[in-house]
Amino acid sequence: MVGELARDRFPGGVLVEEDYTEQRAALASTRELLEQGVPVLYEAAFVHDGVLVRADVMLRDDDVWNLVEMKSSTKAKPEHVTDPAIQTYVVEGTGLAVGKAFVGHLDKTYVYPGGAYDLNALFALDDVTDAVTDYLPSIPAKIADLRGMLDGPCPADRIGKQCSSPYTCGFFGHCHAFLPAFPVTELPYLSEKGLTALLDDGL
Repeated sequence: MVGELARDRFPGGVLVEEDYTEQRAALASTRELLEQGVPVLYEAAFVHDGVLVRADVMLRDDDVWNLVEMKSSTKAKPEHVTDPAIQTYVVEGTGLAVGKAFVGHLDKTYVYPGGAYDLNALFALDDVTDAVTDYLPSIPAKIADLRGMLDGPCPADRIGKQCSSPYTCGFFGHCHAFLPAFPVTELPYLSEKGLTALLDDGL
């Protein structure tokens, strides 16, 4: 819902409608819209250096594009810089120039009066351009590390709290596939030490 409202916050754009299962079509649609001179793009798709991104909002500003990464949080967090930084790396790698990068988030001071949302008040924009610029030089090495991880063997780490904290891991389903229908991980108030003991006992 935040993503959909954010599009109305930046009107006059065109949505790249293809979803994550149709990435080639999304790339083709993005190229076509760029050639048409569309001033605002939602969910535009780009690929460079083997990395594919979908930018929440792209705003044309003369010869450059400004990026807006929307978050449903009530403030911009340091870890939110990663997304616009990688998007900048990929978009610039395709030959487009990126001007500024923003993290958009809900403004917790906004009081809903009823009726239509005041989208300019509902959303706050934090300019993270400097942080993105500082992050950019580290991206090629990070991509190489991730490729090495994907090309390597499955990690032997035991499942635990790190699987869902601070965020749910993308490999959660893969690493938990061995568990039965009602696993010990669902026991309430089970400590990490207790879970380890049960798994060591083969339970």
